[in-house]
Amino acid sequence: MNLVSSASKISVLGVVSSLLWAITAYIPFKRIKDGEIVAKIKTNEIHISKRICPNCSKNIPDDANICPYCGKQFESFL
Repeated sequence: MNLVSSASKISVLGVVSSLLWAITAYIPFKRIKDGEIVAKIKTNEIHISKRICPNCSKNIPDDANICPYCGKQFESFL
């Protein structure tokens, strides 16, 4: 009898955890569907910066104040 009651407790815990996972997946889906938040989709596009370091001639991020390759400091970027 003890084995049956412990098996039923385990199955109840499995159902509860499954419901929690379903709720955590449903809430963001509903918020996106209702337009409350915007889904951001990752793409494999590579953003190539138009800024080039004058010291090492490599592309640097648009908002960088320091070159990540050679360490040269720039004026603050607006």
